Parts: sequence; structure tokens; C-alpha cells
Amino acid sequence: MSNRIFSLDSGACVSVLPATPTLIQRAKRDDCEFRSAGGHQLRSYGIVEEEIDIGFGPQVWSFYVCQTQCLLLGKDIFRNNFFAWKFVPDDGSRTVKCRITNDTTGASIMVTDDYVAGNTVAAVRVSEKRFYDVLAEFPSITGDLDLKMPCKHPFEHHLPTTGRPCFAWARKVAPKHAAIARQKINDLLTSGVRESASGPYASPMHIVPKDGGKDIRIVGDFRSLNQSIVKDTYQIPRILEFQNKMKDSKIYYTLDLKSAFHQIPLAKEDRQKTTLCTPWGSFHYTCCCFGLSNSPQSMQRLTDWLTSDLDNAQGYVNDFLVFSATP
Repeated sequence: MSNRIFSLDSGACVSVLPATPTLIQRAKRDDCEFRSAGGHQLRSYGIVEEEIDIGFGPQVWSFYVCQTQCLLLGKDIFRNNFFAWKFVPDDGSRTVKCRITNDTTGASIMVTDDYVAGNTVAAVRVSEKRFYDVLAEFPSITGDLDLKMPCKHPFEHHLPTTGRPCFAWARKVAPKHAAIARQKINDLLTSGVRESASGPYASPMHIVPKDGGKDIRIVGDFRSLNQSIVKDTYQIPRILEFQNKMKDSKIYYTLDLKSAFHQIPLAKEDRQKTTLCTPWGSFHYTCCCFGLSNSPQSMQRLTDWLTSDLDNAQGYVNDFLVFSATP
């Protein structure tokens, strides 16, 4: 294959070619099932071998023929060829660049956003299909968090304070961050994570760059508020204490809660204390969030409640470890 544009995706399990009549006829059948990043099943026709050269010399590689529109290089080809890739900081051209390096020879090539994409494809062996069927049966487990739905746990995050309310002026926002910051605030208001606020409290909004400066995260600078919050002494377990529970285990699985802290409502009488002042108004949180004192303790209290009757599971803040001695 030559002069073809491939998408690179370290999250894809395998390399994929779009199905054509010729490839379907050549494909050797395989027991893999495919799902897109959104969980939709994709039809697979088997495996074909093709010669490919991405800049380090030609080689023959096995591709899965699948009913998708993208030509995809997955992590299988990079893992087996000792390739490493990293994104190159933006040079002002607003073009995503990625350098791929052969760890054995040290040779490297540069690719641009024409080649870098996020068309994740997950390959599933038939023997593992039952796990995906369980997730498909309960889509709310992995879906987006809906704060309008009533909580199924009894916990709230409280902010007992002493002294006078904290106050701060809104900080200036760099022009390059203003549009995206305002959009993120609107998204949080729409989702119900924040509400318009009024009252004596005000903490400054703080912008944290992420993804090499291509995106931002909006957080609250709650240092002044945290000084006045009465500390919660609920214990967070030591990692080493898990060993006794897992001593005979051979199978392990980890789970990370999505939007974990947002799943704990903030007590209504304490919401005004989380007010953030921004150039576009003041807003307070409706749920627990990063940066607030006692948030890890409230999260641990919830995970302990969830795993209290489970001998083969252990929660640590918003992470869970499931273990077993047998399949």
C-alpha cells in the first residue's frame, strides 16, 4: 500500500482496513468482534496481510478488514515494532504534530493532523463478548452523568466553616482562553454542575492549561475557603492494607468512576460557599468538586459504602480494585 492516509490511534487495539469486495474475498476469518468508541458493533470480515511502509522501511502486517471508513494504525503495530510516539508542542501553526520514533534504530518521522485522529476501534474476542453484553444491558453505567436524576446513595458533601466568608475579585482571563473558558462555563451550567450564584462568598476562577496548551480546565482557587473549613477526619485506607485481602487472588480488574466527585451532591445550605467569580458572572457548584477540602473524605465514605458487602472489591477514593482467586 502506498500514498494512503492512515489515522494513528494508541487507543485502538488493532490495525484496520475498510472493507472492500477484494479485501473481503481475501480475508481469513477470525473470531474477533469489533466495537466503535461509542459502543456500536462493527462488522468484521477477517484478516489480510499487506505490505506497508510508514517511513522505517517496508514490512508485512496483518490488518483486520472491518466495516469502517478509516484506515487505522493501532497500538499493535507500534508495540511490536518498538515505536514510541509523542505530540510535539504547538509552534503557532495550529497544526497537531506527532513524532514517531523507532526505539531500536533511533530513526524518527513527523506526522501532522492529516494523519493523527481518534477513531478508536476496540477488538473483542468471542470469549470476552459476555462482558460487553453486560455493559450493553446496562448503558447507564457507562453513560454520561445526569445530575437531574435522583441519587441512589444517601451522602452529601458538607462544608462546615468558621470565621467570616472569604472574598476575592475575579481574575483576568487571557484573550486566547476567553472564548473556550466561557463555553466551558456554559456547558457546566447546562449540565447542572454549576448554577448562577449570589451571596457573601467569592473565590477566584483559575484556568489550568492541558493537552500542551490546546485546551484548558476551569477550577476554583479555594485556598482561602479551605482554611475556614472544619476538617473531616474520615480515614482514607493505606494501599498496603489491600494486600491482606488479595493474598490468594490471581485475577484483578480496576475501575475508575467517571465524573466521580460530581456524583456526590453538595448540601444546599453550603453551595453558596463554592461561588466562583468570573468576568461573566458568579456561579456556585451543586456537587462535590476537586480543590475543596474534605472532598476525598466524602468520596472515600461513598466507596466504602458501595463495597461494604463485597469481599472481593476494594475502593480507594474514586478507584476500585476487583480481585478473585478464580475466573
